[in-house]
Amino acid sequence: MVLHIAAIQLNDSPALRQHVTRCIGSALRAVRDRVSRVTVRLMDENGPRGGVDKRCCVEVRMGRGAPVLIEERDGDVYRAVKVASARVRRAVRRRASKRLRR
Repeated sequence: MVLHIAAIQLNDSPALRQHVTRCIGSALRAVRDRVSRVTVRLMDENGPRGGVDKRCCVEVRMGRGAPVLIEERDGDVYRAVKVASARVRRAVRRRASKRLRR
């Protein structure tokens, strides 16, 4: 599994990258062998003005099918990553179980 992290108009700190890696890695641990690539985009839409403007977009590629896309917004980028990771876990497991049933 290859993980790409891009921070747009956001402070790209080692702590934030470590948090993303830990959350996404934990969320996809059970299906790691089925995931080829994960792209995480972190954005601050309003800049220094504040508000619920931190966005975390996660794209998970599993084989040839359509990617799993999750987007989460929050006032805190760390919380947005955590919630998005939980949603990714559910969506990817659901997709993997559908493929097994076929």
